[in-house]
This record gives sequence, C-alpha cells and structure tokens, in this order.
Amino acid sequence: LSAVTKGYGDTSAAANQKVSDLAFLTAKLGQTTFPELAGSIGRVVPLTKQLNVSQEELFGVMATATGVTGNAAEVSTQLRGVLQALMAPTDSMAELMKKYGYEKGKGLQGTIDIITKAAKDSGKPLQSYIGSIEGQTLALALSGAQHDVFTEKLKKMQDATGATDEAFKRVNETTGAKFSNSLNKAKNSLTKLGDAMAPMLEKAADLMGKVAEKIGKMKPETMELIVKVGAMVTA
Repeated sequence: LSAVTKGYGDTSAAANQKVSDLAFLTAKLGQTTFPELAGSIGRVVPLTKQLNVSQEELFGVMATATGVTGNAAEVSTQLRGVLQALMAPTDSMAELMKKYGYEKGKGLQGTIDIITKAAKDSGKPLQSYIGSIEGQTLALALSGAQHDVFTEKLKKMQDATGATDEAFKRVNETTGAKFSNSLNKAKNSLTKLGDAMAPMLEKAADLMGKVAEKIGKMKPETMELIVKVGAMVTA
C-alpha cells in the first residue's frame, strides 16, 4: 500500500482502499501472494507513474503474468525491462514512438502490441526495441498467448472495488475463524456470568469462612469422625 500510494502521489484513505482492492484481486486472479507483491512491486512503481501507466494496468500485468513468466519478483523485473525501453528507447523504438506516440491513449497493452507487431512486420528482432531479455519475455507473453487473458483481467481490474471486503468476509467464514469467534463469544459470556455471580460468590465465601471457623474450633476427634463419614458417603 505504501509503495504504490506514495509512488503515485496519493496517500489518502480512498487511495489506500483502491490499492488494497487491486492487490487482493491480483492475488485472486494471479498466482501470487500479498507478501510477494509487497516485496516486488516497488521496483516498478516509479516507472509506471512516470509513464502514466495506470494502477489497474500495473496490477493487471501482475495478475496475468505471475505463474506464467515467473513469480512476482521476476514479473516486476520483466515489466521494468519494458518500461525502461520506453524511457530510454533504442533507435528502432524511438522511430516507432515518433510514428505512434506513447501518450496517445494506447495504454500499456496497446503499446506492447504495437512494439511486438512492429518487430514482426519489419523482420527485426524484438531486441531492437526492448533491450532486456526479461522485458522481451513479458512483451511476447502479453501480446501472444496471454493477450486475451490480459485484456480480460484488465477489465476486472476496472471493477476491483470491494475486493478487500470480500476477502475479509471469506476469511471470517472459514471454520477456524468461526471457531475463534465462538471462543471469543464464550469468553465474553463467561465474563458476564462471572460479573453476575460475583455477589453470590461473595456470600458463599462468607458462609464458607464461617463454616471453616467453626470447624477450626472442633476437637480433633470430631474432625476425624467427619472425615470418615465423608469418605464413606463419597464411596
């Protein structure tokens, strides 16, 4: 939450809620976890912000590529490779950017499609446009076999609101959570019962004190007899 909200320059409660929803949906749609996302997403946020990549696109990439081109750390490295190619373009990339322009509403997916298509049509290797092998790996996946999957997950990211609440609800509906809640309720009930019984227990304690006092004044023979009778009754 901190890496994304600070990186995008909005740390409001609403911004944190949005990132939380996107992250939970990413964990649901992709093959990653919250700790993995937290440990890797910070390395690409400054670049996505600089290139006007939306948070939905950022998390859409993580949801699509994790488990396909690598884990969260590897995917973030791959995405960084693509973004660096746009920020420090090769001659081929610079020529392509002049022709289309990154800022003309193509978005990240549209831009990757343009790059891979240009490489194919020109007969140039993708390396002429994206220098790092990691970036090439991600670009080929998102524009190839994972293209439709990426499109679908991007659409879902546009409607991620409520994912955090849904995740919280699911956790609370597990058997373990229900059992824990039941124990808490039982503890609370016993506490209330103890408070209600306190006056009675005080009276019982007073009575036991008086009995103990009388027993203490008994002769040893009498006490021994009481113990024997008690033992027989118990038997």
